[in-house]
Amino acid sequence: MRNIVVFLLMSYFAYGTCNLTPEQKKTVIEVQQNCLKKTGATAEMVLDAFAGKFTDAPEFKKQLVCVKMEQGVIDEAGAYHKDILKEHMLKLLPDEATIDSMLEKCYVVQEDLEQTAYDMIKCFHKVKSS
Repeated sequence: MRNIVVFLLMSYFAYGTCNLTPEQKKTVIEVQQNCLKKTGATAEMVLDAFAGKFTDAPEFKKQLVCVKMEQGVIDEAGAYHKDILKEHMLKLLPDEATIDSMLEKCYVVQEDLEQTAYDMIKCFHKVKSS
């Protein structure tokens, strides 16, 4: 399973539109793999999300929170850090005006961490695709 995740994510990064360095790509893959082990989400769920297909399975929502915690976007107390989220987004899409617009439309923190992460990622994809 580990090799499939690595291969599929590397394929996405190779042909996707993100601007990550090789070291950043490696880190993303490691974080995703570590969180897959913790959350019970599947590689297919993650890869589908990169393609804009989001499952509302609890395991996938836990995956989103796990990744954001690993990135420092969500801290131990469950607080979101918009500035850190913006830094990570700029690595994927180096267009600050677009990122600011996405955050303005999509950065809505709710009481439920998993639902917040899920709603944000769906909104980010919708705004970016429009």
